[in-house]
Amino acid sequence: MLVQSRQSPDWSQLPDDYLAGGLATPNPAVRDWQPRFAAGQILRFRLRANPTFKRGRRRLAWLHESEQQSWLQRQGDRGGFGVLQAWGVGEGFVTMNGRGFRKPPLTCYSVLLDGFLAVTDPALLVQTVAAGLGSGKAFGFGLLSLAPAEVPLSTPGCA
Repeated sequence: MLVQSRQSPDWSQLPDDYLAGGLATPNPAVRDWQPRFAAGQILRFRLRANPTFKRGRRRLAWLHESEQQSWLQRQGDRGGFGVLQAWGVGEGFVTMNGRGFRKPPLTCYSVLLDGFLAVTDPALLVQTVAAGLGSGKAFGFGLLSLAPAEVPLSTPGCA
């Protein structure tokens, strides 16, 4: 499990055997992360997203891959990166209960996106990583995970 937080997490409310496969540890693997990006830097990314748009007061899911790719490009334009390659796997609708007294369950569409991006605005990308992307962040969507791009990008149609 990866937890990203502006504050150090407090694990004290979890059952003793919940973390690290049964090992009771008060605050496992907590570390400060100060990202440093450079314009033009190529990174690998993973994002579990809830790609949506608004129609009136309703939020609706982009269900087709081309719509999801366009959504991701727009997120990058606003978030300090350009998408070089991306592929996704639709994980279907996820329903979450417990939104409060007499409220209906919330249903979100989940897509797992992987790919490569190029940093266009390093400071803005730092803010984007801290804030997350898209809707549904309170329900586990929008965490942009980044890593160095160790594998060269493939040319479409080449092995």
